[in-house]
Amino acid sequence: ERRGWTAAELADRTAPTAGFEVVDGRPTLALDLGPRVLQARLDERLAVVIESADGATSKSFPKPRKDDDPTRHAAAKKAFGAAKKLVKQTVRAQSARFYDAMCAGQRWDADTWTTSLSGHPVVGRLVERLVWVALRDGERVGAFRPLPDGTLTDVEDEPYVLDASSEVALAHRALLGGAQAERWRAHLVDYEVPSLFPQLETEPLELSPAQRDATAYRALEGHLLPAFTLRNELTGRGYERGAAGDGGIFAEYVRPFASLGLIASVEFSGSPLPEVNETVALTRIVFSSREETLALGEVPPILLAEVVGHAGRAAAQGSGHDPDWEAKVLW
Repeated sequence: ERRGWTAAELADRTAPTAGFEVVDGRPTLALDLGPRVLQARLDERLAVVIESADGATSKSFPKPRKDDDPTRHAAAKKAFGAAKKLVKQTVRAQSARFYDAMCAGQRWDADTWTTSLSGHPVVGRLVERLVWVALRDGERVGAFRPLPDGTLTDVEDEPYVLDASSEVALAHRALLGGAQAERWRAHLVDYEVPSLFPQLETEPLELSPAQRDATAYRALEGHLLPAFTLRNELTGRGYERGAAGDGGIFAEYVRPFASLGLIASVEFSGSPLPEVNETVALTRIVFSSREETLALGEVPPILLAEVVGHAGRAAAQGSGHDPDWEAKVLW
């Protein structure tokens, strides 16, 4: 409150380092055993490993040597185990937070992005796996990806310089356009950059005037698919089962987007508890805040496209739209 930070801005500045520091461009955790110091690093899978002088790595902490200090060895082993656990938690939490930030259209000033995100010993490794856009007065002025050496590159493999007056946001197909998004996708494949989440695949939605005023998206209504297919697709993307109503039937999967204060609800014909893998039909998608249901035109465009994309990918695994869907579901 004193600094005027939002919850997201606080999270930017308090991501755990697990004891790592950036040394010569690499996240490093020094583990003092007395006569020798071990170096813990993050490998290509963002796992914590011990790296020897010849570059070989090990996931296990070494047994003590005769000349190691027993107390320091025990403390270092404990720190290594704690770092492995904390890095794993941080990678999972920050990856989810970046996805939500993309959906929300969150922006960072250049200094905060450089210091708190790109320069962070753990979060910075995630930042390298994403494409970013630079904005000025709300307009895109560039797109780039950070490299492990701390520099930035554009899609042409040319150095990119981030202007101090720019804002930074996560790239999305809606911001880049289809042609540029495909070029970046090819770039990521060429350099074998591991993806944190599908960032450049989902097409933006073009809403008609009537759809913009509507409070529910119904284009997928009547698409049939197995209940477990819907469950697996949505829960894998952070959705949870909605509350059960009369007869123990639940009929929605919900996902909060806390930074926006919104909840996305993918509604369907219904499934009993305990669940059975019967045929269900999608019905509608709704976005709500604590106070009201939003018109689709009020929903951030990237969030709308992503949630519809989640439901659409589930629908694509079913039998398609059926005009007689109501007669083919049990609830």
